[in-house]
Amino acid sequence: MWIIWILCALAIISTVALAVIDRRDSTIGAWFALALINPFITVVKGVTALRAFSLALFAIVGVRDRNRSLALSAPAIIMFGLAIWSAITALWSPDPAAALTRALEWIIASAMLGLPWVLQNPLDRVGGIAKILTPVTLLAAITTIMFRILPSIERAFFESSLAQIMFSPKLVEDVRSGRVEANVLLGDGNKAGGILSSNANRTSLILGLATLAYLGIFVYLKHRYALITALISAAAVVATNSKTGIVMLAIAPILAFILWRSTQGLTRKNLAAVAGVLVPLAIIAGVGLTLFGSRFIAASAETLEPRKAIWATAFELIGQNPVFGSGAGSWELFWAPVSEKTGFSAAYPPHNFLLRSMIDLGAIGTVGIIAVIVLFMWTAFKQLRSSTSHAGRIAAALVIASWLWVVVHGLGDNTEYFGLLNNLPFLVLLSILARADNTVRPVLDLSVRAFPPQLSRVR
Repeated sequence: MWIIWILCALAIISTVALAVIDRRDSTIGAWFALALINPFITVVKGVTALRAFSLALFAIVGVRDRNRSLALSAPAIIMFGLAIWSAITALWSPDPAAALTRALEWIIASAMLGLPWVLQNPLDRVGGIAKILTPVTLLAAITTIMFRILPSIERAFFESSLAQIMFSPKLVEDVRSGRVEANVLLGDGNKAGGILSSNANRTSLILGLATLAYLGIFVYLKHRYALITALISAAAVVATNSKTGIVMLAIAPILAFILWRSTQGLTRKNLAAVAGVLVPLAIIAGVGLTLFGSRFIAASAETLEPRKAIWATAFELIGQNPVFGSGAGSWELFWAPVSEKTGFSAAYPPHNFLLRSMIDLGAIGTVGIIAVIVLFMWTAFKQLRSSTSHAGRIAAALVIASWLWVVVHGLGDNTEYFGLLNNLPFLVLLSILARADNTVRPVLDLSVRAFPPQLSRVR
C-alpha cells in the first residue's frame, strides 16, 4: 500500500511544482486536474472538491482574461440552459439535492466548454495546461495497470484510509462487503479502475480520451512527454478490460487517421496510406477474432442480459413523463423492486446516457445534450476542412473521434450523460488544439472579441 501513497504524493508535488513554474496556466491546469478527480474527493456530504472550488477558479480565469476576450459559444450556452433546467426539475425530483448538485456541475461544464473560444493564443496555452494535468492523468493510468497486474494492491487500497478520502466511506464499505458491484471485481485481476474510479468502464472512457488528447498534443507540439502519457493511458485502457474501451481504442485513432487523409483528396498516395493501415489491422482483427472471438462473444452475451432488463425498465419509466422527465433519484426508486425480482444489482444505472437523460431531464434536456455533441462535432468537421496545417487537421479529426468514443461508450455503459466533468478536460484540450490555427467559429457563436488580432479574421 505504501507505493500508492508514494504515487499520490508524487502526483500532488508534481502538479503543484508545474503550476508554480507556469503561473499563467496554473489556474486552468489545477481546475482540469480537479475535474479529472471529480467526483471522488468529498469535502462534505454531496459536495466534492471540484464543486466547492471550480466556480471560484473560473472566476479567477475570468478576471485574468476579462480585458482580452469574452466568448459565449453555443455549446456553453446550451450547457448553462441544462443547468437551469436541472435546477427546475428539483421541484418534482425524488432527490432534489441530487438535481441541484447536477445543476452546479452543468454550470462548471458550460464554463469549461467555453474555454476553446476564450483563450488568447491557444497554442501557447494548451501545452502548459496539459503539463499541469499530466501527473494526475499518469496517476490514474499507472494505478489502473498496477491494480490489474497486482490485484492484492487494489484490495489493500480499498481497505485503506486513503480510499475513504478518495471515495465516500459508504461506497468503500459497500465495495468491501459486495453490496455494490463496483465493476472492478476486487482482488481477482479481471478488471481494474485505478485509484480514481471504482468502475472500469468509466476509467476506460476517461483514459481513452486522454490517449487521444495527448496524442494530439504530441503531433501538434512535438512534446515527448505527451507521447509517453498517451501510450501509458492506452495501456491502462487495455488494463481496465472494458470491452467497449478496448474496441474504441482500436477504432478511434484509425477513424481520425482516415478523416485526416480524406482532407488530402483521393490521390493514389492517400489511398495507399489508408490501405496500408486498414489491411494490416484487418489481418490482426481476423487473427484476434479467431483466438479470442468466442470468449469476447460470451462475455458480451453475459453483460447483455442485465442490460435488457435495465433498458426495458428505463423505457417504462420514461413513458411516465417523457417531456419533462421524472427527475434525479427516480431511476433508483423505480429500479429497486425490479432488482429484487431479477436478482440484478440494485446499484445498476440505466447503462445508456440517452436513457439516463430522458429519465432525469426528459426530452427537453435530452435534446440539449444531443445538441452539444452535434455542435462540437459539426464545428470540428468545419475545422477539419479549413485548417491551415496538417497538425490542425489531425487535431480536428481527433476531436471527432473523441466525441464518437463518448457517444458509443455512453450508449452501452454507465458513463452517465457523456461522462460529464471527468472527460471534459481532454475534450476541451483537443478543441483548443483544433482551433489553434483555425478561425472557424462555433455554430451560433455569440462571442465578443473572442479572438486575438491574429485570429480575428473569419474565413
